[in-house]
Amino acid sequence: MEGCPKIYLTSNTIARGSGWVVTEALNAEFIIQEETATHPLPRAGTDLISWISEEVNMKLFTLFALIGLSLLLLSSASQINCDVSAQDAKKPPETIILAKESKLGQVTFHHLDHITKNRSADGTKPIACVECHHTAQPAAEALKHPPHKTVWPADRTTTLTAELLEKDPTAPAVNICTDCHARAETKPKLLPEIPKLKFEGSDEPTILTNQQAFHRNCGACHDAVVKARPDLTPPPPTSKKCVACHKKIAA
Repeated sequence: MEGCPKIYLTSNTIARGSGWVVTEALNAEFIIQEETATHPLPRAGTDLISWISEEVNMKLFTLFALIGLSLLLLSSASQINCDVSAQDAKKPPETIILAKESKLGQVTFHHLDHITKNRSADGTKPIACVECHHTAQPAAEALKHPPHKTVWPADRTTTLTAELLEKDPTAPAVNICTDCHARAETKPKLLPEIPKLKFEGSDEPTILTNQQAFHRNCGACHDAVVKARPDLTPPPPTSKKCVACHKKIAA
Protein backbone atom coordinates (compact mmCIF):
# COMPACT_ATOMS: atom_id res chain seq x y z
CA MET A 1 0.00 0.00 0.00
CA GLU A 2 1.49 3.34 -1.03
CA GLY A 3 2.86 5.34 1.90
CA CYS A 4 2.31 2.61 4.47
CA PRO A 5 4.19 3.28 7.69
CA LYS A 6 6.94 0.83 8.60
CA ILE A 7 7.85 -0.65 11.94
CA TYR A 8 11.14 -2.30 12.84
CA LEU A 9 11.92 -5.24 15.13
CA THR A 10 13.83 -2.89 17.40
CA SER A 11 10.74 -0.73 17.96
CA ASN A 12 8.70 -0.93 21.17
CA THR A 13 5.65 0.68 19.64
CA ILE A 14 2.33 -0.28 21.22
CA ALA A 15 -0.72 -0.80 18.95
CA ARG A 16 -3.71 1.22 20.11
CA GLY A 17 -6.36 0.38 17.51
CA SER A 18 -4.88 2.61 14.85
CA GLY A 19 -6.34 0.49 12.03
CA TRP A 20 -3.10 -1.06 10.75
CA VAL A 21 -1.96 -4.67 10.70
CA VAL A 22 1.39 -6.36 9.95
CA THR A 23 0.96 -8.66 6.92
CA GLU A 24 4.46 -9.17 5.47
CA ALA A 25 8.01 -9.31 6.78
CA LEU A 26 10.92 -8.25 4.61
CA ASN A 27 14.38 -8.57 6.17
CA ALA A 28 14.04 -6.83 9.57
CA GLU A 29 11.35 -4.48 8.29
CA PHE A 30 7.59 -5.08 8.60
CA ILE A 31 5.09 -3.62 6.15
CA ILE A 32 1.90 -2.50 7.81
CA GLN A 33 -1.37 -2.41 5.88
CA GLU A 34 -4.95 -1.57 6.72
CA GLU A 35 -6.87 -3.92 8.93
CA THR A 36 -9.14 -6.43 7.16
CA ALA A 37 -11.39 -9.26 8.23
CA THR A 38 -8.65 -11.77 7.43
CA HIS A 39 -5.90 -9.68 8.99
CA PRO A 40 -7.33 -8.22 12.21
CA LEU A 41 -5.31 -5.71 14.15
CA PRO A 42 -4.08 -6.69 17.61
CA ARG A 43 -6.26 -5.00 20.18
CA ALA A 44 -5.32 -1.87 22.04
CA GLY A 45 -2.77 -2.46 24.73
CA THR A 46 -1.17 -5.39 22.87
CA ASP A 47 2.60 -5.39 22.67
CA LEU A 48 3.07 -5.17 18.90
CA ILE A 49 6.52 -6.74 19.04
CA SER A 50 5.15 -9.76 20.93
CA TRP A 51 2.28 -10.04 18.45
CA ILE A 52 4.71 -9.90 15.52
CA SER A 53 6.90 -12.54 17.15
CA GLU A 54 3.93 -14.87 17.64
CA GLU A 55 2.81 -14.41 14.03
CA VAL A 56 6.31 -15.00 12.65
CA ASN A 57 6.90 -17.99 14.91
CA MET A 58 3.64 -19.57 13.82
CA LYS A 59 4.50 -19.10 10.15
CA LEU A 60 8.02 -20.42 10.68
CA PHE A 61 6.62 -23.42 12.55
CA THR A 62 4.23 -24.14 9.68
CA LEU A 63 7.01 -23.71 7.11
CA PHE A 64 9.43 -26.02 8.93
CA ALA A 65 6.67 -28.55 9.50
CA LEU A 66 5.97 -28.63 5.76
CA ILE A 67 9.69 -28.93 4.98
CA GLY A 68 10.03 -31.74 7.50
CA LEU A 69 7.06 -33.59 6.03
CA SER A 70 8.46 -33.19 2.51
CA LEU A 71 11.86 -34.52 3.58
CA LEU A 72 10.19 -37.46 5.29
CA LEU A 73 8.21 -38.31 2.18
CA LEU A 74 11.31 -38.00 -0.01
CA SER A 75 13.30 -40.15 2.37
CA SER A 76 10.59 -42.81 2.37
CA ALA A 77 10.40 -42.78 -1.43
CA SER A 78 14.17 -43.06 -1.69
CA GLN A 79 14.20 -45.96 0.76
CA ILE A 80 11.51 -47.73 -1.24
CA ASN A 81 13.48 -47.23 -4.45
CA CYS A 82 16.68 -48.45 -2.79
CA ASP A 83 14.94 -51.53 -1.44
CA VAL A 84 13.45 -52.32 -4.85
CA SER A 85 16.80 -51.81 -6.56
CA ALA A 86 18.57 -53.97 -4.01
CA GLN A 87 15.96 -56.69 -4.42
CA ASP A 88 16.14 -56.55 -8.20
CA ALA A 89 19.95 -56.64 -8.06
CA LYS A 90 19.69 -59.99 -6.28
CA LYS A 91 17.62 -61.52 -9.06
CA PRO A 92 18.96 -62.28 -12.53
CA PRO A 93 17.03 -60.27 -15.14
CA GLU A 94 14.74 -62.27 -17.40
CA THR A 95 15.72 -60.41 -20.57
CA ILE A 96 18.39 -57.87 -21.45
CA ILE A 97 18.24 -55.52 -24.42
CA LEU A 98 21.60 -55.30 -26.19
CA ALA A 99 22.90 -53.31 -29.15
CA LYS A 100 20.39 -50.50 -28.73
CA GLU A 101 22.47 -48.25 -31.00
CA SER A 102 23.07 -50.86 -33.72
CA LYS A 103 22.01 -49.94 -37.25
CA LEU A 104 20.76 -53.50 -37.67
CA GLY A 105 18.47 -53.15 -34.68
CA GLN A 106 18.59 -54.15 -31.04
CA VAL A 107 19.01 -57.67 -29.66
CA THR A 108 16.70 -59.19 -27.06
CA PHE A 109 18.82 -61.57 -25.01
CA HIS A 110 16.80 -64.14 -23.06
CA HIS A 111 19.11 -64.10 -20.07
CA LEU A 112 17.08 -66.25 -17.67
CA ASP A 113 16.64 -69.02 -20.25
CA HIS A 114 20.39 -69.30 -20.72
CA ILE A 115 21.09 -69.76 -17.00
CA THR A 116 18.12 -71.98 -16.06
CA LYS A 117 17.68 -74.21 -19.13
CA ASN A 118 20.17 -76.58 -20.73
CA ARG A 119 21.70 -74.09 -23.13
CA SER A 120 25.33 -75.27 -22.98
CA ALA A 121 26.95 -76.29 -26.26
CA ASP A 122 26.35 -79.98 -25.58
CA GLY A 123 22.87 -79.34 -24.18
CA THR A 124 23.53 -81.00 -20.83
CA LYS A 125 23.47 -78.03 -18.46
CA PRO A 126 22.69 -74.33 -18.12
CA ILE A 127 25.37 -71.80 -18.97
CA ALA A 128 27.41 -70.82 -15.92
CA CYS A 129 27.35 -67.13 -14.97
CA VAL A 130 31.14 -66.80 -15.35
CA GLU A 131 31.06 -67.96 -18.96
CA CYS A 132 29.92 -64.44 -19.72
CA HIS A 133 30.67 -62.61 -16.46
CA HIS A 134 34.23 -63.89 -16.53
CA THR A 135 35.54 -61.23 -14.15
CA ALA A 136 33.20 -62.48 -11.40
CA GLN A 137 35.51 -65.17 -10.05
CA PRO A 138 38.81 -65.38 -8.16
CA ALA A 139 41.93 -64.64 -10.22
CA ALA A 140 43.20 -68.21 -9.80
CA GLU A 141 40.03 -69.52 -11.48
CA ALA A 142 40.04 -66.94 -14.27
CA LEU A 143 43.61 -67.91 -15.21
CA LYS A 144 42.40 -71.46 -15.88
CA HIS A 145 40.39 -70.11 -18.83
CA PRO A 146 42.77 -68.12 -21.03
CA PRO A 147 42.82 -65.51 -22.35
CA HIS A 148 40.78 -64.30 -19.36
CA LYS A 149 42.82 -62.94 -16.49
CA THR A 150 41.04 -59.82 -15.26
CA VAL A 151 38.74 -60.16 -12.23
CA TRP A 152 36.66 -57.60 -10.38
CA PRO A 153 37.17 -56.71 -7.65
CA ALA A 154 40.83 -57.69 -7.86
CA ASP A 155 40.75 -59.44 -4.48
CA ARG A 156 37.57 -61.37 -5.24
CA THR A 157 37.25 -64.71 -3.42
CA THR A 158 33.86 -65.95 -4.65
CA THR A 159 32.54 -67.19 -7.99
CA LEU A 160 29.30 -65.67 -9.25
CA THR A 161 26.27 -67.94 -9.23
CA ALA A 162 22.56 -67.17 -8.97
CA GLU A 163 22.55 -68.83 -5.54
CA LEU A 164 25.46 -66.71 -4.30
CA LEU A 165 23.80 -63.54 -5.54
CA GLU A 166 20.53 -64.41 -3.80
CA LYS A 167 21.84 -65.67 -0.46
CA ASP A 168 25.08 -63.80 0.23
CA PRO A 169 24.45 -60.15 1.13
CA THR A 170 28.19 -59.44 0.91
CA ALA A 171 28.53 -60.76 -2.63
CA PRO A 172 30.06 -58.18 -5.00
CA ALA A 173 27.67 -56.46 -7.36
CA VAL A 174 27.33 -57.92 -10.84
CA ASN A 175 29.01 -55.72 -13.42
CA ILE A 176 27.42 -55.38 -16.83
CA CYS A 177 29.44 -56.19 -19.94
CA THR A 178 29.94 -52.57 -20.96
CA ASP A 179 31.59 -51.74 -17.62
CA CYS A 180 34.73 -53.19 -19.23
CA HIS A 181 33.80 -53.72 -22.88
CA ALA A 182 32.67 -50.18 -23.61
CA ARG A 183 31.59 -48.78 -26.95
CA ALA A 184 34.34 -47.78 -29.35
CA GLU A 185 36.21 -44.62 -28.32
CA THR A 186 34.53 -44.63 -24.91
CA LYS A 187 36.34 -45.09 -21.60
CA PRO A 188 35.03 -48.10 -19.67
CA LYS A 189 33.73 -47.69 -16.14
CA LEU A 190 36.07 -50.16 -14.43
CA LEU A 191 39.24 -50.13 -16.52
CA PRO A 192 41.66 -47.47 -17.76
CA GLU A 193 40.90 -48.53 -21.34
CA ILE A 194 38.98 -51.11 -23.33
CA PRO A 195 40.73 -54.51 -23.20
CA LYS A 196 42.84 -55.57 -26.17
CA LEU A 197 43.73 -59.08 -27.27
CA LYS A 198 45.89 -60.42 -30.08
CA PHE A 199 44.17 -63.41 -31.61
CA GLU A 200 46.02 -66.22 -33.34
CA GLY A 201 46.76 -65.37 -36.95
CA SER A 202 46.30 -61.65 -36.40
CA ASP A 203 49.12 -59.12 -36.71
CA GLU A 204 47.44 -56.48 -34.55
CA PRO A 205 45.57 -56.77 -31.26
CA THR A 206 41.79 -56.47 -31.38
CA ILE A 207 40.10 -53.86 -29.21
CA LEU A 208 37.37 -55.79 -27.45
CA THR A 209 34.58 -53.24 -27.57
CA ASN A 210 31.09 -54.27 -26.58
CA GLN A 211 30.38 -55.18 -30.20
CA GLN A 212 33.47 -57.39 -30.41
CA ALA A 213 32.80 -59.01 -27.04
CA PHE A 214 29.15 -59.77 -27.74
CA HIS A 215 29.72 -61.14 -31.21
CA ARG A 216 32.70 -63.27 -30.24
CA ASN A 217 31.08 -64.65 -27.09
CA CYS A 218 27.49 -65.13 -28.24
CA GLY A 219 28.25 -66.00 -31.85
CA ALA A 220 31.00 -68.45 -30.95
CA CYS A 221 28.73 -70.22 -28.47
CA HIS A 222 25.90 -70.53 -31.00
CA ASP A 223 28.36 -71.86 -33.59
CA ALA A 224 29.57 -74.42 -31.03
CA VAL A 225 25.99 -75.55 -30.38
CA VAL A 226 25.32 -76.12 -34.08
CA LYS A 227 28.60 -78.01 -34.44
CA ALA A 228 27.95 -80.21 -31.39
CA ARG A 229 24.27 -80.81 -32.16
CA PRO A 230 23.72 -80.49 -35.93
CA ASP A 231 20.25 -82.06 -35.67
CA LEU A 232 18.99 -79.56 -33.09
CA THR A 233 15.63 -78.06 -34.10
CA PRO A 234 15.36 -75.18 -34.24
CA PRO A 235 19.05 -74.38 -34.26
CA PRO A 236 20.30 -71.19 -32.59
CA PRO A 237 21.23 -68.34 -34.93
CA THR A 238 24.88 -68.63 -35.88
CA SER A 239 27.41 -65.82 -36.15
CA LYS A 240 26.60 -65.53 -39.86
CA LYS A 241 22.91 -64.77 -39.35
CA CYS A 242 22.93 -61.24 -38.03
CA VAL A 243 19.27 -60.33 -38.43
CA ALA A 244 18.18 -63.49 -36.66
CA CYS A 245 19.16 -61.68 -33.46
CA HIS A 246 19.13 -58.02 -34.49
CA LYS A 247 15.60 -56.71 -34.82
CA LYS A 248 14.65 -53.20 -35.83
CA ILE A 249 11.89 -51.61 -33.79
CA ALA A 250 9.05 -50.12 -35.81
CA ALA A 251 8.99 -46.31 -35.58
